[in-house]
Amino acid sequence: MPARPSRNRGRPAAALPYRERVGARLRTIRKAQRLTLKVLSGRSGVALSTLSKIELGQISVSYEKFAAVARALDVDIAALFDPRTDSAPATGSATAAVAALLADLDARQEGEVSLTIGQGVDMGRPSLLLTRVRKRAGVVVSAHVGGRCVPMMEGIFHLAGAE
Repeated sequence: MPARPSRNRGRPAAALPYRERVGARLRTIRKAQRLTLKVLSGRSGVALSTLSKIELGQISVSYEKFAAVARALDVDIAALFDPRTDSAPATGSATAAVAALLADLDARQEGEVSLTIGQGVDMGRPSLLLTRVRKRAGVVVSAHVGGRCVPMMEGIFHLAGAE
């Protein structure tokens, strides 16, 4: 059967709708590990058709399915949402992205969705991140991250032109 052309060809990742960016990120990680959808399905317990639809940006799925896929790929779940997490999985920016996606999937139309996320334990850098995502009329309007982490470095940051 001939391969279907990618709908995303030539479009920068930031220009893609969120589901398509997540799907493209999953495909990139899977292919980098030289895994087929069939093998990933077997390892994760997520149906092959579901994985295909995620990669094509056609559906959103539960946290549990994303967690199963992340475990099967042996990556932190945040890596499925933010490519900058490859070397530093306990970053607030990736946590905010995950929290915003999960709040978007939540059925509530108004209010706050709060999550507590533990990361980095297996790396010896445990972090407890607390998230709060606000929704209005079914749309995520803000994501906030706080919590406690293991300091990895210390220093002073000088911003050019901010004197």
